[in-house]
Amino acid sequence: MRRRNGGVDLIDHDRYVRHLLYVAGQAGLAAVLALLVGVLPSAGAPAAPPRPGDPPDKQTAGITVPPEDPGITAGATEYPGITGPLFGYLAAPKGGDVYSGILVIHDRQGLSEHFKDIARRLAKAGYVALAVDLTSRRGGTAALGDAAKIDAALGSLAPQQILEDLNASVRYLESRPVVAKTRIGAIGFGVGGSVLWLVLTSNPDVKTAVAISGVVPSPRVVSNLTIGVLAIFGENDRRDDEGLAEFDTAMKNAGLPFVVKLEPKAGRDFFNDTTPRYVPQAAKDAWGRTLDWLSQHLTG
Repeated sequence: MRRRNGGVDLIDHDRYVRHLLYVAGQAGLAAVLALLVGVLPSAGAPAAPPRPGDPPDKQTAGITVPPEDPGITAGATEYPGITGPLFGYLAAPKGGDVYSGILVIHDRQGLSEHFKDIARRLAKAGYVALAVDLTSRRGGTAALGDAAKIDAALGSLAPQQILEDLNASVRYLESRPVVAKTRIGAIGFGVGGSVLWLVLTSNPDVKTAVAISGVVPSPRVVSNLTIGVLAIFGENDRRDDEGLAEFDTAMKNAGLPFVVKLEPKAGRDFFNDTTPRYVPQAAKDAWGRTLDWLSQHLTG
């Protein structure tokens, strides 16, 4: 499950998450990353108006919504896990209302500034967002520092450990006074978009989810699902169209909403504006679809 990169052993995440979900009792995982739906607007179509927390127009250092934005509160947080404290980043709109809560699950970079920024973007859009640090059991992203160490820390975690930490994060989010406990969603990116399925198939408190890149599990897991999922991928992601079509059929047969969007001219990390692989048009479209999905499925 390791690959070489500049002389450093790194976890092969595609193989790792397949193994992870298999061990978790979700065997038969298909490496599925795309099914083309939707089309680009015509060349003469007007540009969509900006959305709250809209992704930037070009690559950045990871800050689109600054922590001191007057419309939100945001900062590091620490909360109880099963075996010790978990680290995270919590962002919320300012005001006396009660809001839907969103669990943000990071990619292989750990809880980087980019994923903290996504929590702040969600706060600008009217959600209380908790970005969990899945490397907490190994000291946390900030303490690990080095990309190879963060990568190895993620690869060393057992499925049950990840699920325990995700469930603890949901409980912490629900405990916030400004969070509506019946309106909890989740969004995962890459590795986070893969392990997202662990909590979706085991925690009924999560009412909907968005996966941006990652893998979709075997259709057999649909029997453990009760919610709809929006999946967004870059068209250049590696994919198994047949496996994804089978999952789509299983979701339809179960009467569960499942929408897949393939972003043109984009690959893995297309949403991460801190990398040269960032594709602004694709990221903006994905963000708009995400906000529409959350608004539709986190009501009541």
